[in-house]
Amino acid sequence: MVVSCVDARSIFSFPVEIRKRNYVRLSTEMCDECMTLESFYAGNPLGFVLFFEHSLMGGHRYKEAIVSGWMEVCKELRWSRIACGLVDMVTDRAYAERYIDPKTAPAHIMVRDGQPLMALKHQVDPLLKKPGDKQTMLNHVADLLKDHDGAMGNLTLSIQVENREAFQSVLEKHKVVIASFVHEDQRFADSFRAGVQEAVLGSEGLQTSVGGPPWMTSSDGKGRRGKGASKALERSRVAFVAVKSAGVAGHYKQEVPGSMTAFIGGLPQPGLGAEQMSEKVKPGAEEVAKTVRRLTATAMDMASHADDADVKRNDKGSKSVEL
Repeated sequence: MVVSCVDARSIFSFPVEIRKRNYVRLSTEMCDECMTLESFYAGNPLGFVLFFEHSLMGGHRYKEAIVSGWMEVCKELRWSRIACGLVDMVTDRAYAERYIDPKTAPAHIMVRDGQPLMALKHQVDPLLKKPGDKQTMLNHVADLLKDHDGAMGNLTLSIQVENREAFQSVLEKHKVVIASFVHEDQRFADSFRAGVQEAVLGSEGLQTSVGGPPWMTSSDGKGRRGKGASKALERSRVAFVAVKSAGVAGHYKQEVPGSMTAFIGGLPQPGLGAEQMSEKVKPGAEEVAKTVRRLTATAMDMASHADDADVKRNDKGSKSVEL
């Protein structure tokens, strides 16, 4: 079936409460939180799809564990490149029959560009040993996608950190970091991360690799990369971080919650101008995505013309990149 652009619908076009849980119902039926399987594939290049049958769930601990674990994984992957779709075989059995033996449900598949990714036995065994375990399922998703889509950081698009050590680790690994100092306000954190998702995955798109080729370029033409090449790719990837710590914000003199700052080579760039989220901001606000696009594009342009060795202290004692 050929799906037209009109049929495509991305996860971030849904209301914020659905975006927070990060899954929609895939169905031929009509409802406020439904879309067809074809529309889901057309609007979401990476999909994590679960097939289950709600009428058989009561009292089946094994089955309930898998469904519950899948939902927790989808929530963990909110604001990411990965959207989740739920198929209830009571109403849409034909969808499941395309991919699985219905007797094996609940079962999940990872899909890229509308095509299921085959999992090898060694990738499935951990799931069978720990049915529904959140971290095991997350590791499974990362393993299936690593050769084409890179490290989990590239899949999640953004992260949230809550202490200085975690933030410093990000600064050391990435040439460009766009940080939002949200203090202790989760609303600001979600708004920033939702804005990053829309900026990167939206129709305008946003380049997230500093200089050179696009983010995922294999070292040998077959998707395999050595340790050094993988580290270099990670360094070139722009990291987006919601810093949920008033203490870390104070260290960088970001006293107002919701402020955004670009870092290059681990150093803040006050010369790029202060960016601030509105006190009434909510996840899905278009102005946040616009701000993320502008600040990121400016920082990447700045970084592409400078090397880490070109960092110096300015007259006020802070550090910035010298072009």
